[in-house]
Amino acid sequence: MKHLLAWGVSLCVLAGSAQANLLTNGDFEDGPTQNTGDGVPGWSTWGFSGWHHDDAGQTLDTKAIKFWWDDAGIFQDFTVTGGDTYDFSVQVLNASTDPLVGWNGLIKAEFYNSSIGTDPSDALANVELQRYFSASDPIDQWVEIGGSLQAPAGADIGRIVMLIVDWQSTGVSGALNFDNAVVTPEPGALALLMIGGLVALRRR
Repeated sequence: MKHLLAWGVSLCVLAGSAQANLLTNGDFEDGPTQNTGDGVPGWSTWGFSGWHHDDAGQTLDTKAIKFWWDDAGIFQDFTVTGGDTYDFSVQVLNASTDPLVGWNGLIKAEFYNSSIGTDPSDALANVELQRYFSASDPIDQWVEIGGSLQAPAGADIGRIVMLIVDWQSTGVSGALNFDNAVVTPEPGALALLMIGGLVALRRR
């Protein structure tokens, strides 16, 4: 009985560890404050219309990312298993001190097979998960955007992408802050079965 209980506890620990964030520096705390185009530890970036900053009142901890034009963005790759489902999320803040106007925030999920390539043109899946709408979503409060997506068969790399989009010719200004990006795998059926077995053991 003790061996069975220890086995069940070990399985629960493994299942819990599977929920750890798959991203490195997802809270953007590592690295100096500088233009995102100059690099953010753990992340890949493009363009120079972004800042890795520590602006008071615009971070969840001490640092965050902001973008003010759609020619810049940030992404990170992580290992996945084809057929598994992954949850993507990021917190965004539209601050009234520099309000985003004429743009929307976007989080995307992409999946790749490394033997084919990781250029966006090689993506097995490229999905816009959710937008932050500057014209209607809350201002001066952190809002979570994201979603869940199943990795296609053959995928071994996942990618989270964040940027601002939807340029509006009526006028654009301001910036949107991104912080605490998270990707976690959803519990597999086997892990759930194991947890159920532990519950049954505890009832005996």
